Amino acid sequence: MVQFRDPWYIDLVDAEHGNSLMNRGMQNAVYRTRESTPPDGFKPNYDTPLPPANQPYRGVFLNENNQFDPLNPIYSVGAPLSQTIGNYPNCTFFGWRATASTPALFQNHTSTQTAIVFRSANDNINAQYKGHCLSSTSTATATTNQRKIFYSSGDYFSVYVSGGLIWYTKLHDGIWAPEQLVSTYSNATAKNPSIAEYWPYVHFVWEEIVNGINYVYYRRLDQNASQDPWSNIIQLSYVDGTFDATPIVSTMGYSGQAVVVWKKFDGNPVFYGMNLQV
Repeated sequence: MVQFRDPWYIDLVDAEHGNSLMNRGMQNAVYRTRESTPPDGFKPNYDTPLPPANQPYRGVFLNENNQFDPLNPIYSVGAPLSQTIGNYPNCTFFGWRATASTPALFQNHTSTQTAIVFRSANDNINAQYKGHCLSSTSTATATTNQRKIFYSSGDYFSVYVSGGLIWYTKLHDGIWAPEQLVSTYSNATAKNPSIAEYWPYVHFVWEEIVNGINYVYYRRLDQNASQDPWSNIIQLSYVDGTFDATPIVSTMGYSGQAVVVWKKFDGNPVFYGMNLQV
């Protein structure tokens, strides 16, 4: 399901003016929930009625409040943090995506509810969800020369690929936590992740293709941080060729340090590494 909040939608009975209909404005606008079943989804077009008022929608305005001024009206979209999609329960929301040539702007594309500015006709707005412990590829945990699961102090830490993105989950007290996105979802070319943990840090490395060049990336999660636990994504090196660098990360038994090695030159058995002080 998806939600849409439109301060211009005319559905409120105005008793002071002959019970005619009026819009609610920004102060009283509400999120309307609609089922969203691909490929049709929810279409706020000229004819679609929106329960419970069942008034025709009349479409949306383009380029409305593209500065996200809180004093001016603006559209908003929303989606549940978790929902069942098809036969897969507990799918977790991880972001919004617009697919037009001039895509819509989100105030916060990773928030379940966010203001939005439509910028072109026929734009598709998708709430993206990740199925728990599910992958779009049969090689989610390949290759065997990289560490995909790490055991420490009774917990299992796992990293894998799905949809060209790198995902992380943790088993604690017999329960797997919802996935967290490690790589950026704007570039779905990520592959070959590796993981290591030494409290309080979980270390990740993987590779991505950017403008036709393969790069090795690193990121860290601070399990002890109450705010902003994720570090920035660090580009470690390019790969000289089209082969897989298969980076591997280790803590070498030290908290706050990570050692990364990867193959940089095709046909050369030498591995290159970097000692990260994080």
